[in-house]
Parts: sequence; C-alpha cells; structure tokens
Amino acid sequence: MATIAENLQRIETAKSDIRTAIIGKGVDVPSGDTIDTYAAKIDSISTGSTLNNLKIAEKTITNTIINSHCILQMSDVYTDYTYSGETIPIIMFNGCSKLTGFTWNVPDGGLGKVEQYAFWGSGLKSFNFPSKMAWIDNGAFGWTKIEGNLTLTVNRIETQSFSNCTGLTSIDITAISIGQFAFYNCTGLTSITVRGSSVEGSTTFTTISKNTFENTNCPIYVPADKVDELKTASGWSAYADRLQPIAE
Repeated sequence: MATIAENLQRIETAKSDIRTAIIGKGVDVPSGDTIDTYAAKIDSISTGSTLNNLKIAEKTITNTIINSHCILQMSDVYTDYTYSGETIPIIMFNGCSKLTGFTWNVPDGGLGKVEQYAFWGSGLKSFNFPSKMAWIDNGAFGWTKIEGNLTLTVNRIETQSFSNCTGLTSIDITAISIGQFAFYNCTGLTSITVRGSSVEGSTTFTTISKNTFENTNCPIYVPADKVDELKTASGWSAYADRLQPIAE
C-alpha cells in the first residue's frame, strides 16, 4: 500500500491534471478553488470522452483521499465503521488492519455494490450484507478476517472476492455467477450451499469456475434435481464427488 506522502502527492498531481482539463474545456477554475468545487464544474461540461475521463479522474482522487484517511485515521482509531450509500468504492478500506466491524446502510430500493479490493487485507470480522446485491467485485473481501456464516443473494461474485477468508464456517449463496478463486483457501468452511440464480424465474443455474472453491474440502449442497446435471457441467464437474442435495 502507498505511504501517506505518496497518497498526498497523488492527490495533488490528479487535482492539477483535472484543473487543467476543466480549463481546457472553457470552464474557469481559480487556482485557490478546493477540490470539492470541481464536481459542479465537471458537471457543467457537455457530455463526451473528456467528461467521462474527468469523472474517472475525480473518482481516483476521491478514493485516494479515502485511502489516505484510512491510513491516517482508521488504522489507528476506528474499529467499527458505519457507511451509507449504494456503492462501496474501490480500495476504500483496503488494508485497514484495525477495522473489525462494519455497518452498511443501503438506500431503500438500492442494490448494494462492493467494488474491487474494497476491504482486501483489512481486519474486518463482521459485516452486515444487504438482503440483495448487484455484485461483489474482485478481491473485495479477500484476506480479511470475516467469520461465521455467510448468506448472500447477489447477481455476481467476482474473482477472489473472499479468497483466504479462513474464518468463514458456512456459505449459502443465491447468484448468477461465482468467479475464479472466489472462495479459494477458505479452509474453515464446513458447508457450501448454492441455491441457483438470483434472477427470479431463471432456468440457468449458477455458473462457477473449476477453481471457485479450490482448497476447500466440505460438502457442496445444491438443489436435489440439479445434482446429476451439475456433476458433468462446466466448472461444477471439478467438485462432482462433493455435490449433495440440499435437505428439504
């Protein structure tokens, strides 16, 4: 992870680049303007690739500031954190070793999204997952200390999302897809349950990779009418000898 000085330098460099780009589109940005005024100026620019690039750059600044805050404050002060919003941004709490508890307030009607490496390598032990989510992105909870039983209804669980989460004891998942190494080396698991797609009425069962559950040894429970089919299905065939019917 970058040092505090490196993060602060990244902020200043990105801020300067964004100011130059905004001015280049005919919008005045006085040198004394603070970064929090830039969003409105970006929004005043007509749509196009420049606008999109500026928004990406602005997001990079935001994430860098948050990450710096994590290093400066959370790693030494906060053990529990409450966050409100539909999306937890990329690397937001990455490496926050003292963070153990997290409360997430998702707006009514929202589908929670956890972006890449948001909590990777943090000290996180407990997390209140929303009742339904859009996705959990690459490495979001990898190498954390998250523990206990995990129940998820989510469209996509991406690569290494929970890799090396050895404190997990059981997982119960409803999802469209579960990516490569998503639960790699989760050696504490005593049961894995996959119920099928999170899309209501879908006839396509959850897709996985041959290494989604690599280095785990517990039974994998699926609907009884899917056991034989999945034993020869792509990805699932790697776990044919572990597939068992969900008990009614």
